[in-house]
Amino acid sequence: SESPKPSPSPSPSLITGPIDACKLVTADEATSASGSTMTNMTSTAGAPTGVCIYANTESQAAIIVFAQTYPSQSSADAVSADQVATALNNGYGVSNAKPVEGIGDKAVEYTLSTSGPQGLAIFVFKDNVVMMIALAPGSDASKIEALAKTAVTRL
Repeated sequence: SESPKPSPSPSPSLITGPIDACKLVTADEATSASGSTMTNMTSTAGAPTGVCIYANTESQAAIIVFAQTYPSQSSADAVSADQVATALNNGYGVSNAKPVEGIGDKAVEYTLSTSGPQGLAIFVFKDNVVMMIALAPGSDASKIEALAKTAVTRL
């Protein structure tokens, strides 16, 4: 009789091309999470590919979505959330790293303490994509985590 052959390990998905970050989180979802009517300001702000900006000029609320593909999952894994947070720390005062389970392959949430109101940012790693969603003002982690879970399903 033949001996059983081990089944191969599934290879991770490879997401190709630039990602339209405005398709990961919609204006309606941004409005719900922020509590104020959000307008897509991406083209007005001249945001680069992979960035989506929602804002409410009256309430000063904003949600920024960023997604970048890497050539492989290992190259995406080489990027650490702490490295990105350190790079953002100059302008946003990123602190209080908290791992979050159940979103993508791994996720880390941070508090944003800018000169204005406090906010939150979550970095999500899924296959070969690194994604960030920032919400300010805001302190309800469940809202940004819900946005991140939805965004991951749309990759």
